Amino acid sequence: MWIHDYLTPADNPFKDPPFVSVSHISYIDNQPQWQYPFHCHADAYELAWITSGKGALVLDDRRLPVTAGSVTVVPPGMLHYFSSQKGEDIHYFTLRFLDSDNPTELHTYFSELGPAAATRSERLPYINESWRVLLALHRKNGGIVDETFQILALGLIRLAKEVLSEQTPAIDAAEHELASQIMNYIMSVDGVGITLDSLAKTFSISPSHLSRIFSAAYHVSPINYAINARITYSTEYLLRTDMSVVEIAEKMGYDNPTHFSNMFIKRIGCTPTEFREKNRKMPGSGE
Repeated sequence: MWIHDYLTPADNPFKDPPFVSVSHISYIDNQPQWQYPFHCHADAYELAWITSGKGALVLDDRRLPVTAGSVTVVPPGMLHYFSSQKGEDIHYFTLRFLDSDNPTELHTYFSELGPAAATRSERLPYINESWRVLLALHRKNGGIVDETFQILALGLIRLAKEVLSEQTPAIDAAEHELASQIMNYIMSVDGVGITLDSLAKTFSISPSHLSRIFSAAYHVSPINYAINARITYSTEYLLRTDMSVVEIAEKMGYDNPTHFSNMFIKRIGCTPTEFREKNRKMPGSGE
């Protein structure tokens, strides 16, 4: 697993049309032991290329099956996550690019398309080789998006458009307004300090009614989701910061670091320290 965000204008000087403002690239290879909880990107389109395995792109209570060679798109502000089951390991690259007040034809296309997934397995060798070169450029340039990087990224985005256009797979996300509000609230606090009673008080409904609404929409109880969110977000602190495990445990609302580590092992399959040591390197870097 590897993630990188391009946070400043200096990170990405080549973002004028026909290019787009790349804000994030990542490689995920830890499923099904690790996966994001429901989340959204308020100002960015997220494209993903599945390189091996199979699973699903989950949007509210809708599931889009994906497999090696699949391309997916999620527009800004839409709740989603990737899922896989035991025995169905899934590896994928993601690229996000920012929405714009002066949209390119790519912004317009993906905005009108909505959330979608399509598969062209014969394109997989090109996808894998393109990402190999993209990561090599990232490493060579020290995390700066140069013109060559942008040309290759633009080619991958245009390939996604081509695959999705051929199969016209757009869908409408199911509406679960109250459940989505509860989900967004849990996300806003990283799951910290969440109890069923506190949620019920926040949304002025009974605990049993809230739990029933949430579970019907997302197939998990709000408390289990909050616990999973806390552990998952803790992995980001392990990867992105030098905070100690004790500090991260406290930030995630755990008074007892040992309890935090035990919960981490139960959900991720290794200790927090082992997770940090294993994943703090780029794929193919040999580091």
